[in-house]
Amino acid sequence: MDFLRWNDLPWTIFRDPFHQWEVLPTFLGIEYVAYFLTVISLVHAVKNDRNHLMVWIASFITGSANDIFFMALPMVDNFWQAQATIMLSPRLPLYICCIYNIFLYYSTITSWRLGFENMWPEAAITGILALLIYHPYDLIGVKHLWWTWHTTDPPIMNRLFGVPLGSSVWILTFSACFSIVLYICRGKFQLNIFKTLMVSCLVTTPLMIVIMTILQVVSFEQQGVPSFSSFNLCLFVYITVIIIYSTLLIDTRNSYKWIEHRCFTKLDLLLGLSIVSYYAFLIVAGNYGKPDQFKSLGVHQDFGPCNVTVTDVMGLTREKYACSENMPSEWDFRCINFEASPVLKNKVFQWYTICGTPHPHGYIWKTYLNIFASVSAVIYFSILIFLTIVTRRRKFKRKEQ
Repeated sequence: MDFLRWNDLPWTIFRDPFHQWEVLPTFLGIEYVAYFLTVISLVHAVKNDRNHLMVWIASFITGSANDIFFMALPMVDNFWQAQATIMLSPRLPLYICCIYNIFLYYSTITSWRLGFENMWPEAAITGILALLIYHPYDLIGVKHLWWTWHTTDPPIMNRLFGVPLGSSVWILTFSACFSIVLYICRGKFQLNIFKTLMVSCLVTTPLMIVIMTILQVVSFEQQGVPSFSSFNLCLFVYITVIIIYSTLLIDTRNSYKWIEHRCFTKLDLLLGLSIVSYYAFLIVAGNYGKPDQFKSLGVHQDFGPCNVTVTDVMGLTREKYACSENMPSEWDFRCINFEASPVLKNKVFQWYTICGTPHPHGYIWKTYLNIFASVSAVIYFSILIFLTIVTRRRKFKRKEQ
């Protein structure tokens, strides 16, 4: 990320939402759905206790720090966010901070409600629940131009329906690390909230990198190039931990009981309804959005001459520029006059318009999205809505007796 070039970019903090609706309607939708869910989670956190509020704040700080960290390092700077209606910088929309809040807060709080009161199963459950939130968003986002990936970077070449497997391994490990760091800071060492937030901000991403590296070593992958091997291994470890602590009746309670109350509350119903509405939006956007009609003007991978390569510290080689010979399947230039575009005319290689493309396997993609999002919605509904109702009814019956 070249901060010195930002002054030369025609970006603005605020963009016209009506124009956004014309060129990227589903992107406008997810932006304000994210704002809505963030407000709901804030109400939930404030009405519970200070530890819930701490998780809410930590999700913003830790998530934003992670995004900035990866944008700042040249060899892992391989993604570019679309221009939202509210931008914090040319590369960081405000809603991205809210997306971090959604998948970290909702998954962490939901794992608390399952009552393990132990770091390891809670971390595993948090990672899986975060994946359930993020993966359908990942599926739609890359196809609907909510962001773009580097065209030739090896770490993101192994994909499932356009989603880099490295992204899925990242969400599993990052969310689990977030849970572990909070548990250790507040439970074991009983740090105050400010110190906990600082540790979470500084430690979560490095810890995630260490765990991803270990997963790749154990699964015999090429370092820096995640594939199904590390993804499956991570899922296997998480599920095994959950099964061991669940079926073998291990006493998960310990002296680090730092949550003042983990019981289901009325506001959990609101949390559950909001996350179900999130999945409903993704299903509608995925099924009725027309990516071949979308346009995205903003910061993208530098467009330049072909066959200019760079090598990172791990020996992985990628082309420095996007060019006419390595165009991705998610976008192209067919909706604009490429020969007369600013890319060539003014030699501005970082800021240009890209055009969405049709689904190559639309029916299969939509079927996969619908099944994954629906199953995920049922899981969150079962925990945050069904179990909340059942648990509170039992509680009232005991009081009546």
